[in-house]
Amino acid sequence: RRVHSLWGSRYAFPAPSGWQACHRRPGDPPRRPGILRAPLPRPLPCAVSSIPALALQGVTAGYMTPRGKFLVLDGVSFTVQNGEWISVVGPSGCGKTTLLRVCAGLLPPWSGTVQVFGSSPRGKTSYMPQGDSLLPWRTALGNILAALEVDGRPRPEAVSKARDCLAQFGLGGFEKSYPFELSGGMRQRVALLRAFLAQRELLLLDEPLGALDALTRAELQDWL
Repeated sequence: RRVHSLWGSRYAFPAPSGWQACHRRPGDPPRRPGILRAPLPRPLPCAVSSIPALALQGVTAGYMTPRGKFLVLDGVSFTVQNGEWISVVGPSGCGKTTLLRVCAGLLPPWSGTVQVFGSSPRGKTSYMPQGDSLLPWRTALGNILAALEVDGRPRPEAVSKARDCLAQFGLGGFEKSYPFELSGGMRQRVALLRAFLAQRELLLLDEPLGALDALTRAELQDWL
């Protein structure tokens, strides 16, 4: 969704249908929502595929309210190629979270299609919402392992993989702490690590670094 910096690269802005491209430089006034595309700083270890990683075609979506349908997305179309990192930016309430929920398969569109590598997004995406959504009865390590347990991975392998990343995320020594014992930034890091270790084909992050201090944010941006 929104990333505070994208390695200082120059961007290309193929605007989705119905949206205006948004290119902000220091001092520019706010503009309407759009998608930022940036070249990655190093080659990706994944194979190049001719099938888009994500393809939206004519997507219209919204919510039902007591007053009727509330339209949020209207005819949105764009593609994301395999290995591409993009950022959706725009003012609060413009539909960024709704767009991510549609891409994750959590909110069915009223019309149009959403495909992840040519088929339904269900089971192919890892989605980190704005809130950390941690399970209060599980420790930090237990929350991180949740996605791995759902996949049925052997527990020793899952624990080893999680512990390898805890120190890098500034969570070393807090493996046995419960969510209420962690700061807001630490809970957000646990949620980010849980989403990453799920290792789905598409990673969707909704303000993943918003609650972090500047130094930790810069470090995790480089890690991402």
